[in-house]
Amino acid sequence: MKWITKSRGSYETGRRAGFASFIFVMAVVMIIVVVIIMVVFFDTVMIVDLFFAWNIRRIICAIA
Repeated sequence: MKWITKSRGSYETGRRAGFASFIFVMAVVMIIVVVIIMVVFFDTVMIVDLFFAWNIRRIICAIA
């Protein structure tokens, strides 16, 4: 009997975790869409953006 209640509780938490992961996936998709739109609109300065992003990434890696 204890095992049944335990499995039911884990099922509830699993459903909640699935909902949270679904929201997370939607947020990631929105970010990717925004990045694609920005790349399409700012196609001319994309190289400069990539250069700055690379420098920022190196600075963050140096700090961390």
